[in-house]
Amino acid sequence: MFVWSATLITPIIAIILVNSWKTQKKFEIEKEYASLVLNDIHPILIRIIDLQSMYLNIKDINQNLVLYEKYTIQSDLQIRTLNLKSFSNIKIFSKLTDNIEILNKYYSLDHHLIDLLRK
Repeated sequence: MFVWSATLITPIIAIILVNSWKTQKKFEIEKEYASLVLNDIHPILIRIIDLQSMYLNIKDINQNLVLYEKYTIQSDLQIRTLNLKSFSNIKIFSKLTDNIEILNKYYSLDHHLIDLLRK
């Protein structure tokens, strides 16, 4: 009787444990990619804040415009490069979490950065 019940219960317990492990592993992967996305976006945010601050500083001072032009172009290109590097992690995170909104926000930011480079 004991062998018979152990034979029936063991596969059921194994299925429950595997499903629980899959859920936990999916959560860990989502957490890892969320962290990667945040790490990718942080330098972009810092660059944008720096540029915004610089633009505000030179807004009223026309004579400094020539001095800052080279820096702004270089910073704009760095932001675009950082944004492109973050795409793979954002795409994977979007697929893992079925979250299309984060991908749409990425495309929106990329579009704005392209417009910024055209100016």
